[in-house]
Amino acid sequence: MRRTAAGVVSTLVLAMTLLLLAPAHAASSTTVAWPLGDNPAGVDAAGWWSSKCDAGNAAGMSPHRATDDDTLALAEHLKPAVISQAGQVSWDALPGSGARFGPAFTVSDPSTLSALSLEVRNPGQQAIIGRVGVYFHNPADGPDHYWFGEARVNDTATNPTQWHALQFANTNFTWRRYIGTTADLNTTPVGTIASFTKQFQSAPAIVGFELGCSGSATGTAFDFDSPSFTTVDDGVVSYDLEAPRTRLTMAASGSTTGIGGGISFGLTLTNEYTRQPMSVPVALEALQYGSRTWRVVGTSRAAGVKVVVRPTVHTSYRWHFLGIATDTAVGAPSYSSSASVSVRPRLSGSVKKRHLNAGAKISLGGTVAPSRSGLRVSLQRQVHGHWVTLATTRTTGSGKYHLTKRANRKGQWHLRALLYAQSGLLTATSPTHTVKVTAKPKPKRKHRPKHKTKPKTHEHTSGSSGSGAGHSTTPPPDGGH
Repeated sequence: MRRTAAGVVSTLVLAMTLLLLAPAHAASSTTVAWPLGDNPAGVDAAGWWSSKCDAGNAAGMSPHRATDDDTLALAEHLKPAVISQAGQVSWDALPGSGARFGPAFTVSDPSTLSALSLEVRNPGQQAIIGRVGVYFHNPADGPDHYWFGEARVNDTATNPTQWHALQFANTNFTWRRYIGTTADLNTTPVGTIASFTKQFQSAPAIVGFELGCSGSATGTAFDFDSPSFTTVDDGVVSYDLEAPRTRLTMAASGSTTGIGGGISFGLTLTNEYTRQPMSVPVALEALQYGSRTWRVVGTSRAAGVKVVVRPTVHTSYRWHFLGIATDTAVGAPSYSSSASVSVRPRLSGSVKKRHLNAGAKISLGGTVAPSRSGLRVSLQRQVHGHWVTLATTRTTGSGKYHLTKRANRKGQWHLRALLYAQSGLLTATSPTHTVKVTAKPKPKRKHRPKHKTKPKTHEHTSGSSGSGAGHSTTPPPDGGH
């Protein structure tokens, strides 16, 4: 497949190509996903043709059915030329194989054939050389009789290196009737597929392309894709030549890890056509929290070989097979289902003082690993079995935090720091610390000394009797002696 992804068509739809007659209906369009070497319908609706690159081997252009010969012919004469992320692939013949090779398919009523084409390209800038063959059995003839129509292909495209379609619905074919490999009639009528088969009773025909011969026995490389035909009953049918589908499965050793912890991923890659495991490079991709881009973080080649990852943030992982197109291995790209790994950060914490008086500030600080700024961290106290948030802050650029709370009540304070689940990290808690808060001591009363009483003084008045301190201090008047 080169341009558009193809849907899978049911066996019933494909089997209709073998019906001798079908009721008239509106033209439809069907695209058949056709893996390498596979017969998609299981009813010989499609296969491969091949023959030697010699002019006398016309009768040898016989259809290969869904047998081991298909796979053998592919291995000998065919290899993929282009493969894309969607599994789109075009095919080419091996240069020097000395054989013509190409797709073949059943047309239910060739007498109504209105279109027949094949997309081709020659990277070697040479014209595509080969032939188109039609294998048609007239029901009125004996069981061993068949007509073989042949038209030469001599591509005259101006630029053969570009993809272009070769058209054959209006091409005149040379027809011969055979018994086995021997021509039993001397006549070689000429006519288009539709005009020639109209003269007989309606019957299916096998149409095939053989390309790659260049006039010598060595052959030449070419690319081909998307054989297509149109009839009244079949509508438009296109065969999208696919690489074999592959199935990729993942096995993870866990879904949660701490900082520095590892998770291992294993894989199994299977070719869905052969049902055999493939030992080819497969990439392990990661999608980190907050990112939209998957990036490759590891590779593996076979089952049993595991890749260990050590995420620092919530990360999704998947295996991605990029597809392969070599002479020895062919497979379409595929993805495994994804597996998520959650990361539990490491939160340290310590208190400055373990004994405080009521009213003093409790201080708890620490760091978060991985260090990241802006992470929300809370100080919590355990009260009656429940953790109660007391204060909240955010980490600095180095992952540090510092929390404080005034201890307003005495008792045992069981404290911890809590990091909330955020920014691709799981919840984490620090170790629990106990701080003893005691009542604030009462202030001591100051001692006040007693005041001394001053002695009373008695004034001496005249006319009083007695002696000592009771005399008057008033000086006598002048001249009172």
